[in-house]
Amino acid sequence: MKFTLLLLFILFYSTAFSQKGGLSPVMDSASGMWGYKKELSESFSIKPIFSKAYPFFNGNAVVEIAKGFSIIDEKGKFRKGVFYDEITFLDNNLSSGFTLYRKGSKWGVLSLKGKQVTEPLYDSALVVDEEAFAVLKGRSWFLINSKGRKVGGKMYDEILPSGLKSFALVQKNMKWGLVKSNGEEKIPCLYKEVVYLGQDRFAVKNHKGNYAIFSADGSEVYPHTLDSIRNFSSEGYAVAFKHYLSGLIDENGDDVIPFENKCVRLLDNALSVEVTPFDKWTYEDLTTGTKGFFWGDSVSFLKPGFFTIYDDKGIYVVDSLGQVGFFEGVTHLELFHDDCLIFEEKGKFGLARLDGKVVIPAKYSAISLVGDFILAKALKTEVFAYDFDGNLLNNISLHSSKGFEFPLLSEKGQGYFFVNERFKKVKEVDFQWATPFKNKRAIAKYEGFFGVLNQDLEWIISPVLDTVILLNSNVFLFENDGDWGTVDEKGFELYRDEENEYFVTENGLFEVLKAEKKGLLSPFGHLLLLPIYDSVSIDFDKSIGLGYLGNHQFFAPFDKKTSPKPDVFDNLSMVYGFGENGLAVAKDQSGKFGYVDYLGRWTVPPRYDSAVVFSEGCAFVKLGGLWGIINEFNRIVIQPKYESASFFGKDSKAIVKKNGKFGVIDKKGEVILSFKYDFIEKNRFNNWKVKTQLDVGVYSNDGLVGIYPKYEDVEDLGNGWVVSYNNGLKGLDDIHGTTYKLPSFDEIIPVKGGNSVFLFKVKKEGYEKSLQRVNK
Repeated sequence: MKFTLLLLFILFYSTAFSQKGGLSPVMDSASGMWGYKKELSESFSIKPIFSKAYPFFNGNAVVEIAKGFSIIDEKGKFRKGVFYDEITFLDNNLSSGFTLYRKGSKWGVLSLKGKQVTEPLYDSALVVDEEAFAVLKGRSWFLINSKGRKVGGKMYDEILPSGLKSFALVQKNMKWGLVKSNGEEKIPCLYKEVVYLGQDRFAVKNHKGNYAIFSADGSEVYPHTLDSIRNFSSEGYAVAFKHYLSGLIDENGDDVIPFENKCVRLLDNALSVEVTPFDKWTYEDLTTGTKGFFWGDSVSFLKPGFFTIYDDKGIYVVDSLGQVGFFEGVTHLELFHDDCLIFEEKGKFGLARLDGKVVIPAKYSAISLVGDFILAKALKTEVFAYDFDGNLLNNISLHSSKGFEFPLLSEKGQGYFFVNERFKKVKEVDFQWATPFKNKRAIAKYEGFFGVLNQDLEWIISPVLDTVILLNSNVFLFENDGDWGTVDEKGFELYRDEENEYFVTENGLFEVLKAEKKGLLSPFGHLLLLPIYDSVSIDFDKSIGLGYLGNHQFFAPFDKKTSPKPDVFDNLSMVYGFGENGLAVAKDQSGKFGYVDYLGRWTVPPRYDSAVVFSEGCAFVKLGGLWGIINEFNRIVIQPKYESASFFGKDSKAIVKKNGKFGVIDKKGEVILSFKYDFIEKNRFNNWKVKTQLDVGVYSNDGLVGIYPKYEDVEDLGNGWVVSYNNGLKGLDDIHGTTYKLPSFDEIIPVKGGNSVFLFKVKKEGYEKSLQRVNK
């Protein structure tokens, strides 16, 4: 994952800066190291000797080698010849040429010409803008400029990125505010919460729990009367809630849609839909003023200018002027290509136009776009080809891999042959058996033996083997005369098992078994781990094989050329598994926790009482009996202040405990659910089930709507409806807190419906009542 992010970053910034510096970072496929090439050049201008390499900026680039991070010029020479443990290059567009560096556990300011502006004096640091930084010394945060001088004069308990360039969130005595990079306080530290909404606007929460809207210059745009507010769209509109009703506000603080609706949504930045108290949906294009209304269960965005309406009859396609098309009996609809839509009917898929005209009937298990053709799977591997007018282009059964790679494999009678993208037979050759192409390779059986073909249907491994199994695009597992081994695409033997060990595939792995012990092949066909382990696994993102013996993990990095012998790191008493960033929680012999990379090197020294694996770029660590949050550079994001903590899910939220009560926070420490519950758990619909000493409630994932604890138990149906329990009876609420049926039924059975209308069966005292329609 970490390498993927690095590669995406380099691709992006190569586009942005390659014209300026003339050099772009490129990885050498043979060595896996990074160097620099000029545009369209085949040879390296700066040799590939770096484990990491970032784009040039104003004639300077940040690189990493074994000694650490440093800065090079366009000739590849190291500036000043000084190396650091870390140089922060990714935080901002460094137009001034200044950044942060770390030596040991301390941070300082560095120019991109390699000059130290300040000594490494600070315990943590972050970039605010090109010439301003927030630094931590002891227990206090403050701002400094690119000359290392303190600005603003104030000290804070915490400083966090605000989401808006040149501004930072600041905390003092548990109250939040906003400060500009020059130290000027724009919003004083008086509020429970300050959150960036976009369009230079911030949501500000007061002690009563109500939100106001402030501009970045500190002026109040909207008073403290809102229950909650969503982010502003690119057109400058935001959905907000007041007294359990929703409305729409523009960036100037004007009420575009008054707060008298059950639901208001933005579908297309400026296309608003709302549900009135009479369950009538209305829509308005805020840029043109076009208005209309319709009856339906729910509404969804389809493509710019179009949305879909669901009801019991089917799905309507609507634009800002009204109905465009109707799909009767259809349960699902989504955009496929241009004005083509995939629709689902009775579990099968077809293709249609926006106006409802069917192009391909709904009788296929999958539909995919390949070039100028539409390929539709009828059975598990049987494929038919259509053009965009729905004309069938072939009348033979095709067999294809998941990606519909050409040539396609066709079956006729007892033989197999291949067809091209025009569905014509490629060569007059029939095979006894063959596989679809995968990574431009196919395995085929010819005259009783197996070999491997390329896309020109040439044998790259001759048909002389008893068995062939694809390991990856360039390596194959083979069996011949009872021996197993690996061979590359040129037929060169990489490994052979001469002791009759044998291989099995399990969860995509190629395991070596011997005397009930397991080993592992690398993806490149080399023996990676000897068959001496209780269990094995592999991490493709980090290029490591893992062997497990008792409480120890063994690490074996792999590449195309070598297969290092596995080793156990004696300075670790326990390794708990790798997080998304390639770091594993580890405990040293003294019982302290830190993080190691896949080579067993301490990247975060063992100084914590306990630690949790990294997720979403952060990890909880325990120090002094309390839990806080660090990033992968061992910078404290949130000081230890929680009594217990979980880990961050993909929604970047975590359950924590403070002052004996549980709450939910995001990665910035901002409170999603306040600390007043005895227990919180995330349900299968990604919402929060909360409990007090006596009662139970449920809240949406963003904490904006919910049912406060007032029932013995609740069951979240996942579509906005909640079944409530009291005294053994069941009732019905929506997640916005509205009660539709008090707990008075023995059973409530959902039958069908959407977010706005639902059909239920109810049972009471042994009698089943007919379907009841409930409208939000």
